[in-house]
Amino acid sequence: MTQRMQLQSACPPHDHDYHELCFIWAGEARHRTDDGDEHLSGCSVVVMPPGAVHAFECVRSLQVTNLYYLAPWLLHDLRNLWEEDGVAPLFLADTLFPQLGAARPWSLRLDRRVAAQCRHELAALEGELAREAPSLVFLKACLLKTQILLTRAARHGDAQSRRWSFRPEVWQVLHGIEQRIADGEPLNLGQVARTVHLVPDALARVFRAATGESPNEHFQRRRVQTACALLLDPATDITRVGLQLGFTDTAHFCRTFRRIIGCSPGAYRRRYCLHAHA
Repeated sequence: MTQRMQLQSACPPHDHDYHELCFIWAGEARHRTDDGDEHLSGCSVVVMPPGAVHAFECVRSLQVTNLYYLAPWLLHDLRNLWEEDGVAPLFLADTLFPQLGAARPWSLRLDRRVAAQCRHELAALEGELAREAPSLVFLKACLLKTQILLTRAARHGDAQSRRWSFRPEVWQVLHGIEQRIADGEPLNLGQVARTVHLVPDALARVFRAATGESPNEHFQRRRVQTACALLLDPATDITRVGLQLGFTDTAHFCRTFRRIIGCSPGAYRRRYCLHAHA
C-alpha cells in the first residue's frame, strides 16, 4: 500500500512488520535510526527493513510518499529476480537469509530523472490500488520496477557493497531449491551434491557457512515464502497451495507454515490479502 503525507512536525520513533520505502519529494528533516542521524531533503529515499526503528526530527514541510510491502509478495520465484544484479541483496536479504543478521536501513539521493520515474511507478501503483479488484501482478510489476530503478541508482554508492559473493556450489543449491519448489518436488541434497562433485555433508557445511542455515532449512523457508505469495490470491484453496508445493498433507503444510511465519496460512491470508474471504 502507499501513503502520502505532509509532515510539519516530528514523527516519533516507530517500526513496522513489513518493508517501507519512504520517498521524500520536498522539505527537509533529520532522520534518526539505530545507525545514527542523517539529514534528508527532497528527491531522496529511505529503505527500512521490518523491525527497524526510525524517526523524523527537525521537520520542515516534508512531503513524503511511503510505500509498504511484504517481501514474500516478490518471492514466488527467485530465478528471474536473481538476474537483476543487486535487487535481492538490497531489498530482500533479511527475508531470504535471516541468519546472516538483521538488515539495516539505508538511504539514497535520487537525481531528477530517477525521482520522476519512481513517482510515475508510484502513481501507477496508487491507481491500481484504487480499483475494486487490484491486480497483484500489476502491483508486483510496479514495485519491482521501482526497486530496480533504486538498485541501479545505488550502484555507485555505499549500497553497491550489499551483494552476495557465494561460491558456485552455493548458487547451485539455491537454484536447485528454486527449481524443486517450482516443480513441487522434495529436495534431494545427494542429487544436488553430485552435480557439484561434493559429498552431501561437505556441501551442507559450505552452504551453512555462506547462508547461516542448512539447505533443508532454506528449502523449507522458501517453500513457505512461496506459499505466502500464492495465498494472496483469495480464490486459491489453502490445501491446494500445500499440495502444489510438495507438502504431504494440509497438517504438514500448516505446521511448517506456522513455525516459520508465526501464524496459520488462513490467518496470514486474512491479515494481508487485499480481498480476503478465507
